[in-house]
Amino acid sequence: MSKNKLIIAGQGHANDLVIVTDKTKLAESRLHEAQYVNAGTYSELEYTFNEAYRELRNMISNIQYEITKAEKNINERKADLILDVIPNMLEGQPKSNNNSDFRNAVFAKDEDYQKYLDYLNKLKALESHFSGKIDVMTQTCRYMKKQMDLIIKAGYIPAAKNTGEKL
Repeated sequence: MSKNKLIIAGQGHANDLVIVTDKTKLAESRLHEAQYVNAGTYSELEYTFNEAYRELRNMISNIQYEITKAEKNINERKADLILDVIPNMLEGQPKSNNNSDFRNAVFAKDEDYQKYLDYLNKLKALESHFSGKIDVMTQTCRYMKKQMDLIIKAGYIPAAKNTGEKL
């Protein structure tokens, strides 16, 4: 059972989106350890951050799939409004009333259209949020690798660095 779970209710064709962040939370809680990386901690930290990276990539893939479905919902609702609702509203009106401002006003007032649009925006915000976390994991692993390269080039045993012991 996951302790770190976020469930976003789907709209229209979209299913509920379940986001599990256990590995990401663990990696985030260990970010501070990267500044003290040494030969004894490197492999475990690298594994933790890579697991979080994989979890985040999976989340983003699922979010992008849901974004596609949300866009489909928006396009279908827009088509329904343009083909069914707007012609009924314009009955007996001059043709000049059928313009983009009028259509945009109908879209802005339609509750279903706005609900689908809000859902899409929520998904895009989540995608951006998790992309930022991927960048953090990537940069942290890059930093740790550079630190380990410096330690190896210096020829010191990281745990015995203060004693001046050589490899």
